[in-house]
Amino acid sequence: MVLRCQRRVHQPPRRTSLLEAFDPLEQLGEARRRNAEIEQLRHDAFTAFDSYHQIDGEALWQQVLTDSQEADRAYGRASQTFEAALTADSNSAEARALLADSLLERALGAERDYRTSQLEDLLQRLALYDKSGERRRRWSAPGRVLLTSTPPGAQVTVVRYDRDPHGRVVTGPVRALGATPIAGLELPPASYLFTFQLPAHTEVRYPLVIERASENSIAVPLPPAAAIPEGFVFIPPGQFQFGTAGDEALRKTFLSTVPIHEVQLGGYLIARTETTYGQWLEYLKGLPPAERGRVSAKVGKGSLSGAVELSELPGESWQLMLQPASQAFIAKVGQKIIYSARKVRREQDWLRMPVGGVTFDDAQAYAAWLASTGKLPGARLCNEMEWERAARGADSREWAHGDNLMPTDANYDETYGKDLQAMGPDEVGSHPASRSLFGVDDLVGNVFEWVENSVSQKPFALRGGAYTFGARTCRIDNRFEAYPTMRNLTVGLRVCVTIR
Repeated sequence: MVLRCQRRVHQPPRRTSLLEAFDPLEQLGEARRRNAEIEQLRHDAFTAFDSYHQIDGEALWQQVLTDSQEADRAYGRASQTFEAALTADSNSAEARALLADSLLERALGAERDYRTSQLEDLLQRLALYDKSGERRRRWSAPGRVLLTSTPPGAQVTVVRYDRDPHGRVVTGPVRALGATPIAGLELPPASYLFTFQLPAHTEVRYPLVIERASENSIAVPLPPAAAIPEGFVFIPPGQFQFGTAGDEALRKTFLSTVPIHEVQLGGYLIARTETTYGQWLEYLKGLPPAERGRVSAKVGKGSLSGAVELSELPGESWQLMLQPASQAFIAKVGQKIIYSARKVRREQDWLRMPVGGVTFDDAQAYAAWLASTGKLPGARLCNEMEWERAARGADSREWAHGDNLMPTDANYDETYGKDLQAMGPDEVGSHPASRSLFGVDDLVGNVFEWVENSVSQKPFALRGGAYTFGARTCRIDNRFEAYPTMRNLTVGLRVCVTIR
């Protein structure tokens, strides 16, 4: 009998890939679950803020911040494992695809949370691993826009807003789109301004941030030109960003506002300029003599903000005493204020300066007088959301003209070299560089403006900064809740009108 020996063949042990060993799919799933929870928390927080439930809103927002960090860490852990798998096996299509997915999703979170520096790094890494380019195409997918107007037939142009490395807003070329209705328009994700023009109707500007792969249906009413009072701008119904995208410490300790989020607002009218001394005089002249002294602008010389007194002279004339710092300026109607310490804008027609030294009650009474006398039906103080939309448009800019404020842009402390003798209010509209994209002036500096509160239960707030304050105070997202009887030379008002 022949014995046959079987030869045993030894197979090498199967290698366990890093994807199997560390299960990064579970890590990625955890990140996605957290991200979905964050979206719901954000919705709940913003609902609370917009309903004046600040305590609830802040508690929810703190949870958003905590969970956002955890979700980002979860995405980071998954990405690290995918990268390690690629290091071990550079041909692993699965690891490369999953890494690209996690980088894209992490970039979307960084964009949502305004983590700008992290976003730039993530997009650079995505370009390395997204070999097919499919995810980068998703990132830059255009939004579709349908434009209609009432009445139809308006000619529409569009311009794109971008920011240069210094934060200045720069515009691309104006592009004519044709007449409304306009369908099938595709535009890359960015901030845009559409302008609608139709004979015998007011020109309407409509700012819009187009999100990637979004569907946007824009219906714009075009009021007859005769229906818009002189000196007013029509702000159409639309959505915009309300609050601040700044860091949390700045938001809570200085700006006193809510986290930035999208808000929908109806249409209204807003004055192109702050209310002037000339307009205030018309108000005083319309009051009984006994009432005039009560509401005439007056701040005593002991005030740290400066002094002002508007007084009636014999012969139905008026005189302004203005003392922004140590020097007092006195001028009658027809005379000018001369800032001798200035090199530019030395002579000022005080009738065109913004009125200062009025209380919140004074401001409300003035608006009510305009409405009740029929001079301006529907006149009232603006609320904060209306003020902020008129200043900001639709994107997250920090000042009406961008994210960088220069001394020549507006009237604030650096405009005249921080020289107290040169500081003071300017004629309204003197600084067109900071004009908002709606065409509204002096929403940066000059004087603070009383507005109705849109953040807390208090009825009033101040917006816009003033000529003695720094750039941070003059930001769109800065607000200040003063007491309603405060009289201050740096505080005035602007009028809005309810559309009927």
